[in-house]
Amino acid sequence: MSMPLPQPYCNSSTNFEMSARADNDKETQKQRREECNGVQGKAEHLNGAAVTAAGTAALVSLKADADYFRGYSTIHIHEEMLTDQIRTNAYKHALYENAKHLRGSTVMDVGAGTGILSIFAVQAGVNKALAVEACEIAEQARLIVKENKMEDKIDIIKKTVEEFELTEKVDAIISEWMGYCLLYETMLPSVLRARDKFLKEGGLMFPSKATLYLAPVHDEDLLKRVNFWNEIENKYQVSMKCMKSIAEATFTADADIRVIPPEAVQAHAADLCSLDLMTATPEDVQSVKSSFQFKCFGHTIINGFISWFTVEFPGGRILSTSPYKEATHWAHTVFSLQKPFPVRQDTEINGIFSLKPHPRNHRCVEVEIAFTVDNQESQRQTFSLHNTCPGRQLHNEDRLIPDLPRKTLDCTKSSLENGGSSPIQERSSKYGKKNSNAMKIY
Repeated sequence: MSMPLPQPYCNSSTNFEMSARADNDKETQKQRREECNGVQGKAEHLNGAAVTAAGTAALVSLKADADYFRGYSTIHIHEEMLTDQIRTNAYKHALYENAKHLRGSTVMDVGAGTGILSIFAVQAGVNKALAVEACEIAEQARLIVKENKMEDKIDIIKKTVEEFELTEKVDAIISEWMGYCLLYETMLPSVLRARDKFLKEGGLMFPSKATLYLAPVHDEDLLKRVNFWNEIENKYQVSMKCMKSIAEATFTADADIRVIPPEAVQAHAADLCSLDLMTATPEDVQSVKSSFQFKCFGHTIINGFISWFTVEFPGGRILSTSPYKEATHWAHTVFSLQKPFPVRQDTEINGIFSLKPHPRNHRCVEVEIAFTVDNQESQRQTFSLHNTCPGRQLHNEDRLIPDLPRKTLDCTKSSLENGGSSPIQERSSKYGKKNSNAMKIY
């Protein structure tokens, strides 16, 4: 939400729900078409015969950022986040609990979205909140601030944190930057750059710490989905057992996002990385490489690993996405194994977990898990977490404002041009299971 992006992409995203009123203005439409044509020309130039490796990388990065910002310009992602009361109330209560430190202060809300965290900050006694939001949702945030009669307390800044300057520094930085597997969406580096650029010495970070965990699981849901093809004959008297191998290959190809029940966890979790957001650098959070060791609880089949995270706020309040806590919209990141293996009590699993930016989209991540079982059987498997970027949510032309010309549609559909798919997901009442047909992002 806070990474640099050329303004035309943000403007072109307003052909969705966020700014329908502005699309009635013919002059505004003309301006958007001209901006979008300029970006299209840049893309065509980069795709020309003389394109260099650097130019190709720049185009890929540009499209990744465009998809990302575009996703946060739609109402769906904000609806999902605000539906998550665990998440939203954690920030609200953390700010209220720090009222004595925040009273009369100036804070910055990085990736402000609808501005709700800035509103909580004002309610906690903040004198001025600078709500930084690069996407078109910023226009709605202005209306929300006005609706709550806080125009004198909250300034909406429609830029990235890298694009503007302040004459004075702020007392605290607030941001909800966490993605799946903690670092998905690569928003944290922008938050840390904002800290280095704008936060006073001794200022506060909300949250101030973050920890990523991993644990082995026996995933019954995966078994049911695979064995579904064995049951077709009983239901319809048509055998489809040959589909089972395809199902296994499909469900273990990439990471999945869904809620895993606590009874599925088969060992105490390993702490993969702990970040102090007061001292971590942007380079520190680009990748993770950590060893892990598990001793299994008892006899079962391990067919995957899951990751989750916690963040801690000043004063000690913790927001947890653990399977032992109430589910959040982040659910859990599931890494299903191509080769499940049996364990017994105290079976040791030793390995290395590596996370890095995805080679085709720096907003997404690639994970490798290499391990041995009782120092004998070894496995290594790579997982992509790349199809859940919120920026890839809207690609159906019937959802675009009909007056806009086709060229505008073309320059906002970069994901599908690269073979991507829409990740609008159907979740269970517990944020549980995404619709795998729609799968598969900050």
